Amino acid sequence: MDEKKFKLNLIVVLYEKKKAEKFFHNNYFIFKNSGVSLLIVDNGENKEYIPKDLNFFYIKTSQNTGYGKAVNLAFKYVESDYFLISNDDIIFEKNFFSKLLKKLNFYRENEFKLVGFNVFSNKSFKKGIQRKYYDYFVILYHFSFLPFFLSIFEKNNNGYVGVWEGIHFYKSSKEVYGVNGALMLVEKKSFEGVKMFDENYFLTYEETDLFIRFKKRNYKIYYDSSLKILHDHSISASKESTRYSFSSMDYFLKKNYGKKIGFLVKIYLKIFLFLKGLLKLKTE
Repeated sequence: MDEKKFKLNLIVVLYEKKKAEKFFHNNYFIFKNSGVSLLIVDNGENKEYIPKDLNFFYIKTSQNTGYGKAVNLAFKYVESDYFLISNDDIIFEKNFFSKLLKKLNFYRENEFKLVGFNVFSNKSFKKGIQRKYYDYFVILYHFSFLPFFLSIFEKNNNGYVGVWEGIHFYKSSKEVYGVNGALMLVEKKSFEGVKMFDENYFLTYEETDLFIRFKKRNYKIYYDSSLKILHDHSISASKESTRYSFSSMDYFLKKNYGKKIGFLVKIYLKIFLFLKGLLKLKTE
């Protein structure tokens, strides 16, 4: 494939002004010198931060539609056979797109329908890779003290051990059950085949639900450790986003495992968070 003719759509959803401004400031020259065509969905008021000389198509929503629905809106305009879905707090490696170009044929030949990348974070060493099928036991693990205890025994301890991830698991590329949703490369036909993101998720869990639907169709999900990005968690989650996250988790459990399991896990989480809150008060 000729690099000069290379075209790849990248979908990004904007909402918070500080994130939008920082996203284009950090990635301007990377986008400018690549074959990337941006599909920008603005759930806020961020048009002023988009450099006019970038190759982009702008979609302004009348209200905050949520993440999944916004991506689905932009998907109507995707022209490339593979496309990227990016969070608005990603900083791309300088040569990310030229490296990605060289990998595209490899992904096609091996029929990888969704690809995740080596995501570094300023908050955690977690890579967000799913080594096993995502189920309610994973959620119970995530909201427990066990991962914190396990992290004590890890070298270069930086906090939290992820969901059945393994600290050294992410060092090599391999087929997996899920990747870090901060940046994903997705095959257009496959995304359309599973009917895109489930719009009942307003924020979070939409990508985990997508992974499950991909695996049910035996679509291959691949983690590529050679392509690196930084997930810059510069703004802490608000109470509103936390509320949306728990609402999405509730829907996720009921949809994939039934109302009974969803109810039991929800009760467990309330007890766990209550006890965690008490522990925090005592240590302060």
